[in-house]
Amino acid sequence: MRPVRSERNLAFCRRPLRLELLEPRHLLAAQVVISEFQAINQSTLEDSDREFTDWLELHNASADSVNLTGWYLTDDPTDLTKWPLPALELATHERRIVFASGKNCTDPVDELHTNFDLADDAGFLALVRPDGETISQQFGPDYPAQWPDQSYGLSVVSETLGESEHFFLVPTPGSENHLPAAAPPKILGESGIHFTETMVQLATESQHLEIRYTLDGSAPTEESQLYTAPIRLTESAMLQARTFDTSPRPQFTSSNPASGTYFILDEELRNRSSDLPIVIIDTLQQSFPAATSPKLRPVNVLVLDVDETTGRATIENGRVDYFGRGGVRDDGTDDCCRPKPNILLETWGLTGTNQSDGVAAPILGIDADSQWYFEPGNNFDTTLLHNQFAIDLSSQIGQWAPDYSIFDSTDLVDVLRFGEYEDRFGGNSTWQEGDWNGDGDFDSSDLVLAFRSGGYVLAATALKDG
Repeated sequence: MRPVRSERNLAFCRRPLRLELLEPRHLLAAQVVISEFQAINQSTLEDSDREFTDWLELHNASADSVNLTGWYLTDDPTDLTKWPLPALELATHERRIVFASGKNCTDPVDELHTNFDLADDAGFLALVRPDGETISQQFGPDYPAQWPDQSYGLSVVSETLGESEHFFLVPTPGSENHLPAAAPPKILGESGIHFTETMVQLATESQHLEIRYTLDGSAPTEESQLYTAPIRLTESAMLQARTFDTSPRPQFTSSNPASGTYFILDEELRNRSSDLPIVIIDTLQQSFPAATSPKLRPVNVLVLDVDETTGRATIENGRVDYFGRGGVRDDGTDDCCRPKPNILLETWGLTGTNQSDGVAAPILGIDADSQWYFEPGNNFDTTLLHNQFAIDLSSQIGQWAPDYSIFDSTDLVDVLRFGEYEDRFGGNSTWQEGDWNGDGDFDSSDLVLAFRSGGYVLAATALKDG
């Protein structure tokens, strides 16, 4: 998950970061350009406050020094004069780092900081001439969603293509940009629920690039499966695919991954429905990590909510509340060996593959930052009623909670007097249907179980909303 930006200290604007490159480079249309920027700086470059803030690189690509007094940087197309550059002069081929941190430090002999930071997702960044109206260069109006610890900027990929925008897997603040990342492959085959099987195709824009892929969410490498023909999926998959430039003189580094999430379900599940939400977690044939593990197992996650019209949640053409990926592990050392262990679940969004790159999403109206626990019951709380205050409070405020009915001494009187027990749940009112311990009879052993537990849940699996 992307980190929350820390509060920025506006009082400390110190030590300059000034780097100079002497090697020649292709002359650009403008003398000074934003050659590279980073909007999700997790570990690439620290500022003088030892914070990893956004940054951009100004490059004087000309053979002469350039004075930038009166120029502007902005992240807002409606406010082109948002941050005036100070009296700054760049020598020929010099590169200067400007942190986009919101700290607003403008002393040209010190470290520079804009009064804005950069958008992680689709955003805008421009260098504006002194008239305050002419955009000398821009990334936008919507530059692509950024990747953690990668940069985005300009690269000369060939003499014929000239300058173009690319991602850089390895940022180079203060130095000439490396080879850019290749474009990710295109996935032709709809993610989602499929019954029995589906076909997936991968494509790349260049015949000089090859595609490698995995089906378990792991990062593809040059040793991963080579794509040569459409992929027939008969089991659920977490598809990750990347392009690689294997030519003798590569023009690109490997691409960022393209992602696809596929549920392959048995045909018999097509018409299944429930009056409660349906949650499907596909572990891709992998086991859950133990409760002591710091890591979560990547899984495909599907949550289908109840349709307000029909009152049912259905698998085929159902009301999808969440579709994507997540991570799971056992939760609770005392239950790790049970057929149904406690399960901790996090959501990671459509493309997440681990705890650091996933983007949390809400489920069934509960906040995205919440963790989900699936509790099947245990030796300490077989009835799921030992935390009665929390259960009742959750129900009263309109949240999900167990619905229950307690068999106690007053109900025993009814059983002994009338030979049956009438409760508010249909289909559980006769003497024979009181076989709660599952031995085939309703007898004293069932009553012992009820009294030992302090009551017995007649419908522990029922849920209600409010």
